[in-house]
Amino acid sequence: HHHVWSKYTFPLSLKSLDLAIYGPDRIPIDLVFEPLAALTRLQKLTIDRVWLEEPESYFPDLKHWSHLNSLCLRVAKVKTAHQILAAVPTTQWYKLNIDVEEDDLGRPGIFEGLEDADWGNLKKLEMDFVDFVIHYKMLKQLHGLFLFVVKQVSDSSLLSSRLLDVLNPDVHTELQYLFYY
Repeated sequence: HHHVWSKYTFPLSLKSLDLAIYGPDRIPIDLVFEPLAALTRLQKLTIDRVWLEEPESYFPDLKHWSHLNSLCLRVAKVKTAHQILAAVPTTQWYKLNIDVEEDDLGRPGIFEGLEDADWGNLKKLEMDFVDFVIHYKMLKQLHGLFLFVVKQVSDSSLLSSRLLDVLNPDVHTELQYLFYY
């Protein structure tokens, strides 16, 4: 993996980076994030087509991404999502789309421990059905959402009843886009 990154040098002024990584289906998160550490102006990061796994050596330090407000990626385990979300202040997020490969309803949700945090700047949220089922009550607090997506819906009746419970038109006055599939 190291030899692939050594061929690329990204301009330090980048504010948005969309990577579609072809090749292995899985790569340790540190091998993907560490070469991007110098991109301190990064606001939007999308990593597609690969599952990010537990680090090979250590979990990357995300403090240098103080401007990062939009993140779209796929993680193999929910623990990796927890580490990412714990490393960045919740008030920093404008858009979150973290797919978790583990789809067991018994697993912890991606927002475990952060349900009562300040998510006031979060406007776009895409989540797996498993995380929606676990955290649906949290949505009552997300008054500023204007885009909400639930992916990989396996039980549409459960989804419908929970959506009706939390998406009150008096509370979610800014919600313009709702997708589920």
